[in-house]
Amino acid sequence: MGGGEPRYAEKTLGRDAKANALTLLFAGEPREGAVQIRANADIYIGKLDAGRQLVHKPAIKRGQWVHVISGDLSVLGQSLRPGDGLGIENAEALEFQSREGAQFLLFDLN
Repeated sequence: MGGGEPRYAEKTLGRDAKANALTLLFAGEPREGAVQIRANADIYIGKLDAGRQLVHKPAIKRGQWVHVISGDLSVLGQSLRPGDGLGIENAEALEFQSREGAQFLLFDLN
């Protein structure tokens, strides 16, 4: 059983990241300049300056995975460092905070 015709795209991750925001990189339904993928998922890069925070409100019945690239990140009371990951289910809102600045990936999955 085939997965469809191969598709190719390039996306520069760090350079496209907006400060103190989530930037959509890949999505099952393309929008906001994201590259389309064959999955019911949205993948964001997050970038926070020191002392800043941002909030993401996921759609109902979706799970999230956070992976820290650099800096420190606090999510739902959990402190994360580079290389750390956190799986999340049934959260109404995710508040991301950083004391020293952070870059991270957020996978919003069905």
